[in-house]
Amino acid sequence: MDLRAHIPAGCLLPRLACSSQEEAVGVLATAVARAVGLPDDRALRQEILAREAVGDTNVGLGVAIPHIRTRLVAKPLLAVATLAGPLSREGREPPVDVLLLIVGPQQDPRTMLKLLARLVRQVKAPGFLEALRSATSPEELKRAFPADVPTV
Repeated sequence: MDLRAHIPAGCLLPRLACSSQEEAVGVLATAVARAVGLPDDRALRQEILAREAVGDTNVGLGVAIPHIRTRLVAKPLLAVATLAGPLSREGREPPVDVLLLIVGPQQDPRTMLKLLARLVRQVKAPGFLEALRSATSPEELKRAFPADVPTV
């Protein structure tokens, strides 16, 4: 599965400066909304932040993978941000400096789960997080993702 095929233009945000993890997730939601041509990003932002309030999406290693299924998108999308500095959600550790947002269509949970599983495997791949964290441009962030990896 080529993860890069799921990243729309404008959804790679290196060294994002935010004061909270919720703010960073909101910025990613806005990027996705713009990328898919939603006239207003509020509904998508609210859905994502509501999902974040339900349960922590931190997966360790300084990474969070917020994810939702929504009627607002037609195909699974990925947005990526590295943060200028690590952020902790109130009362939760460890701090996060990499956010990988997945937004999938309500009617296709299978494809979304495949994307989530593939992304988790990639997070564990040697050198991947280091490449993301050292990226200073959207192009460098995109290059951190392998072009095509067979689905297991």
